[in-house]
Amino acid sequence: MKKMIIAMFIATVAATSAVSTASAQQQIKYGVRAGFNNSTYRIGIKDASFSVNPGSKAGIYLGGQAIIPIQGVWSFQPELVYSMGGLKISGKGEQLELLEMGLDGATGTLSISSTMHHLNIPLLVRMQASDKLSLMAGPYIAYRMALGVDYNDGMENFMKEGAMDEELMLEEIANAKKSLKTTLDENLSKLDIGFTIGAEYAFDNGLFVDMRYNFGLINHLKSDYKIVMDGETVEEGSWKKDMGVEPKMKRSSFQIGVGYRF
Repeated sequence: MKKMIIAMFIATVAATSAVSTASAQQQIKYGVRAGFNNSTYRIGIKDASFSVNPGSKAGIYLGGQAIIPIQGVWSFQPELVYSMGGLKISGKGEQLELLEMGLDGATGTLSISSTMHHLNIPLLVRMQASDKLSLMAGPYIAYRMALGVDYNDGMENFMKEGAMDEELMLEEIANAKKSLKTTLDENLSKLDIGFTIGAEYAFDNGLFVDMRYNFGLINHLKSDYKIVMDGETVEEGSWKKDMGVEPKMKRSSFQIGVGYRF
């Protein structure tokens, strides 16, 4: 499936580039854009003993674009965009035991927030619907460059009650964050391929506002999972073999922002 999607993506690039090359004598416009990015990971699994509730993660995006005329109202719009988003997971119960993070006895609500940094390459076909309004759609390819983890499981209650030494608690939390970061990095694919739809309203002075929705087409969860703790793999296996089903995890994002075209 991945090979087919990548082949379609390459074919789209080649075909659109050929058309745009033929129109190279026309004026090419360049622009920059930046704004608000809100990403969500859709997780297609729910266990009776541990409910995983993915939440959206707010961030920013910024990047550049080129508008290459094709014919009439049609143009080719390639872009290079950095986006910051991620995911949030929360639940209740013996989460730490299930996640094998080693903080025995911690209870309450588990909250994991992961910030992810992506480099995105949208390849859009643009239609000039009116003098000010443009519509666009097309595929994108994205690569996750880095991720960070913020972890909260109600450990502040232990500090208040004196149930755990503060220095030991901070050390345990730091180790848990590092283990979670490594585990996420090992289990999530860095590559994302999807589709973008959007609209733009331009002003006479070169400024414009735009809105986009991006939805991923591939599963981010690798077929084989791995749990890492303190730098060592403590458990690994296959989702399909161990659970009877293979969970699906896909990324989507909503963007709204402003830009300037030269």
